[in-house]
Amino acid sequence: MKKDFFFLYCIILNLFPNLLIADDLSGQGEVRVEIRNFLEDQLDDTIDRNLSVFTRFETTYDVGPFKHVLRGFGRVDGHDDDRSIIALEDAYFSYSLDEDGEYVLLGGYKTFNWSTTEFFHPVDVINSKNFDSDLDNQEKKGELTLEFEISFFDGVINVFYFPKFEEPNYPGPNSRIGGGYQIERAVTINGEDTTSSQYLTPQYGARVTQTVADADLSLHYLNHIDRNFPIIGTNDYINSGAGYIATTSEVVPFYYKVQQVGGTYQQVLSDWILKFEYVNRSFDVSDVEVLSIKSILAGSAKLQRPADHSEVAIGIDYLFHIFKKCELNVFAEAASILNTDEEARAELSLFQRDVMVGARLAINDVMGREFSFNLVKDLERKNETIINFSYNQRVTDNIKLNSGIRYISAPQKISLYKEGLEAFDEDGYAYFHLTRFF
Repeated sequence: MKKDFFFLYCIILNLFPNLLIADDLSGQGEVRVEIRNFLEDQLDDTIDRNLSVFTRFETTYDVGPFKHVLRGFGRVDGHDDDRSIIALEDAYFSYSLDEDGEYVLLGGYKTFNWSTTEFFHPVDVINSKNFDSDLDNQEKKGELTLEFEISFFDGVINVFYFPKFEEPNYPGPNSRIGGGYQIERAVTINGEDTTSSQYLTPQYGARVTQTVADADLSLHYLNHIDRNFPIIGTNDYINSGAGYIATTSEVVPFYYKVQQVGGTYQQVLSDWILKFEYVNRSFDVSDVEVLSIKSILAGSAKLQRPADHSEVAIGIDYLFHIFKKCELNVFAEAASILNTDEEARAELSLFQRDVMVGARLAINDVMGREFSFNLVKDLERKNETIINFSYNQRVTDNIKLNSGIRYISAPQKISLYKEGLEAFDEDGYAYFHLTRFF
């Protein structure tokens, strides 16, 4: 599909060569060397060190009623072939139907950033993700989109159609970020008994955003294949009478169709910023049940479908002005999954009932030095903690250094299987990135 899109892209540029006018075509990019070093786990099969080269490029054409954006990234890892990836983020054309730009048509691959919060992101669900990336800021893959935008008071109304499910990218079986399994091609479940690995399925949604005084508000509705809450296991099993037994060793993520309604609120009050996100998810009724990895390891007779639930996140930021150039931003957030029990919450998300506190110190000097720290603590599951520390600065005008340490502690509570954050216990790491922009 992406190759077909690039082919169409090249045809359009050849049919309309004026799109390549130098004055109207701009571009930028980056090349980054990445080093990631995990704490030794004393296992021969796992990969404790990563050395990779990452690149991102972007071109933009914007003149008159026409606009196009082409943006993507790639990574090649010298130690883990499964971590290598090429992905489109944005590759779309848009056309304004009127001179004021109040009515816009858009088609192509697009990334969406709806979240207002720092760490927890309940509403950020459209794009499939690269799960071998930061837990709190996972890399997104563009979704094939048809969009119609209408200006409306002090905001816009967007209507979306998504003809295709974009498969997420999973860590390999030897990755410290993964669960130790070779994840097979994902399966989508659409309707009562329809499963597919072809991913062409109608999905749609709408979103309204408005600015009211100092507050930014949004409401949305989505009817699409869920991207964030798969059940990982198999639907190839038999009932032995004493329980269900898998008839295959393949491990497959199953994604169900879901209806989601929700919204965001963000308001600036002097040096304070208040943030709020809420969604409610109702999964379509399906006859397809999955024997999950958890059930297999625990010897359970339980088959699973995703549980209907709500999710909420609240946050508050405060900015301190220190001396002439320094600024200290402190923030706190809390997130919870609602309308389900503790067991279902743990199966749905790593952050089912958590709080986060953190701070960011910006020196604002010539080198743009910045220190960041945050602590994430689970309020429901004992002894689950994440600590992040990072340091960033410019080296030259077009070279930037980013480094940090991530600590994860989540001891296994039941001997039969690891659940939620337990899969990442002692998988903390140090990282170093050196990026050149051009």
